[in-house]
Amino acid sequence: MASGIAVSDKCIDAYTALRKSEYSRVILKITDAADLIELESTHLRSAKEPEEDWKDFVKSLPEDSARYIISDFTVKETPTVSKAKILVLLWNPDGAPIRSKLLYAASVEALTAKVQPQKYIQATDTDDIEYSVVKNALFK
Repeated sequence: MASGIAVSDKCIDAYTALRKSEYSRVILKITDAADLIELESTHLRSAKEPEEDWKDFVKSLPEDSARYIISDFTVKETPTVSKAKILVLLWNPDGAPIRSKLLYAASVEALTAKVQPQKYIQATDTDDIEYSVVKNALFK
């Protein structure tokens, strides 16, 4: 189901920067006017281990509002070897308003058509996006 919401150029620019390893994560939201997906924030790469960084990120997600996250999800195979995949995460928590949840779900196609992630995941609570769950979904 398409919602007719457009994706801002700033979102695409941030995604391009993420693909060039400038960012590890890009957070997007739908405007209050419900007509555009806009850039909310960008996150630089962390010096922390990938699993610890992901856990900290998950703790920071709002419990009462939806967001889109584009992430360069990284897994360390050995101390010197890492692999990564770009994913789009629809964070649509149970505590978000119903109208918002429906709008985000209906608009995700506009975003994934623009950024073409390697994986799309929808989550309603933190159990859905624990590091091991996402790792298994991406690298099985």
